Amino acid sequence: MPDTKNLPQTKCAFTFCTKTREYLGELEAYLAPLEGTYPLPNNAVFVEPGADPGLQKARRLTQDGNAWEVVDDFRFIMLWDTSTAHPMPNTLTLGEMPPQGVTHLPPPAYGVQDYKCPAWDAEANAWIAAPDYSRCTLWTKATAQRTSSLLPGVALPDTLTTLQPPMGEHVRAMWNDAAQAWDAVLDYRGFRYWTKDGVLHEIKELGEVPENNFLTEPP
Repeated sequence: MPDTKNLPQTKCAFTFCTKTREYLGELEAYLAPLEGTYPLPNNAVFVEPGADPGLQKARRLTQDGNAWEVVDDFRFIMLWDTSTAHPMPNTLTLGEMPPQGVTHLPPPAYGVQDYKCPAWDAEANAWIAAPDYSRCTLWTKATAQRTSSLLPGVALPDTLTTLQPPMGEHVRAMWNDAAQAWDAVLDYRGFRYWTKDGVLHEIKELGEVPENNFLTEPP
């Protein structure tokens, strides 16, 4: 029988998954006095796994069981389609990287009034903000008329605006480039009136109706 009186009663071991061989945790192995050994289950070794490798990484025992290797681990996390910024199912296994066109980086969220949408920059391997006027009403500055929305990623041309023009009877909306806003200009064009001398007039310019006039034809 071996001399075991100087041996510790327990020894630290490290467990792994028998299916994937990934590191699971620590285990206390107890001394067997008659053999002078520390029996282990079939999913534990005495080889130290090293420090935690960090996010999207895992420690996996090599096939010979003599060392640990660091492998990619993108399981159990959300994946995103880089062409649509939509989530997609995750079927990756231990050691697999996301395929081309897929990322684990979540796209930024934008509100409707931000006029932005996420777009994938392959060179930077990151999401960037692209213009998005597809979910808002657009107005033509020259005519103050509504126009069709733009496709996501298309910048707003200088001829359009997201600001709604003023509405109302005898009101004409005029775009003010200096103020980058609409001006509400009175519009009585086509309006007819008579002056005190009985002369009929028709307004042909923008602006207010002249004062001291009559709206009914004189006798």
